[in-house]
Amino acid sequence: MESVVNPHFKLIIENTEIGVAELPQWATEQNTDSQPDWIKALASFLVNWFSESNHIPVQTSGSTGKPKTILLEKQKMVASAQKTNAFFDLKAGKTVLLPLSVDYIAGKMMLLRSLVGGMTLEVIAPTSTPFANTDKRYNFSPFVPMQVQTSLDKIDRQLDTVLIGGAPVDYKLEKELQKFQNCQAFQSFGMTETISHIAVKAINGTEKSEVYTCLQGVTVGQTEMGQLTISAPHLVDETLITNDLVKLIDSTHFEWLGRTDFVINSGGVKIHPEKVERKLQPFISERFIISSIPHEKLGNQVVLIIETSDWNTTQEESLKENLQVVLERFEIPKAIFTLPQFVYTETQKIKRGETTALVEY
Repeated sequence: MESVVNPHFKLIIENTEIGVAELPQWATEQNTDSQPDWIKALASFLVNWFSESNHIPVQTSGSTGKPKTILLEKQKMVASAQKTNAFFDLKAGKTVLLPLSVDYIAGKMMLLRSLVGGMTLEVIAPTSTPFANTDKRYNFSPFVPMQVQTSLDKIDRQLDTVLIGGAPVDYKLEKELQKFQNCQAFQSFGMTETISHIAVKAINGTEKSEVYTCLQGVTVGQTEMGQLTISAPHLVDETLITNDLVKLIDSTHFEWLGRTDFVINSGGVKIHPEKVERKLQPFISERFIISSIPHEKLGNQVVLIIETSDWNTTQEESLKENLQVVLERFEIPKAIFTLPQFVYTETQKIKRGETTALVEY
């Protein structure tokens, strides 16, 4: 869809600047197996974009099920890009950074926002330390939480706005973000099926909030079971019922509570792991999850799994004391397990089911 490409767009990759006129040829030449995967993914997307097809194949992350490929309409992708550009005032003359793989929706959409908005986009290899080899300043960039954690000082010096997605920002990282003097941080909410995010919330600064605000054209509702519903005619043809449990504020604002597919039913009591995890974050420095294992009488019992190879009895006893104070009786884990390494998706989301399956009990 060359017609939607803004003539002001520039691509910078490995210190080479590519303008709109050279873009199709560059993409064709780089779309080969001899290129690094991240460059090939970028080139492949551009080849598909400039093709006559009306759709783009996109891979889901696989965090709550098997990864799958779905087809997204190019026109709907453009509409999504335009809404984000409007929300963050992204337009020609601004410089943005892409440190994520274009294999997934977040990378694809940052590239497309730049194409549509006419920004100068620098694409770098997706690593855990995006600012390791650059001291430039950018107006905007999407990051996953791990990239933010490893680059806190540099993000505040080199970014005006960071959009964090892929996984929720935990307590400790959120606390670090409050120290920022120059960079506004936002958390995104969305999925591949909604063509990236449909809502965002500020997580630092004067606008900090627990409530997500929908982008223009998006309205939300709730099923009787508490699941979020999304209506966005410019993105999806029908109202989408999600697996996300929310506290609905109004038709354009909501607070995220957790996932229905993670809910633990223990003796008839429904426990939301994410809610329990938020309570525990101040007391556990390692990554962890609340999960469950089978129990003869309860059906399932709540357990805590911590990612660590360095755990001792003193730590466990201290943690158990805190559990008694901050958790409701039915939320308290009946056992604490440790694993040296959790199972992750390629986008660094924890695979809860596969991680729990590693526990020996």
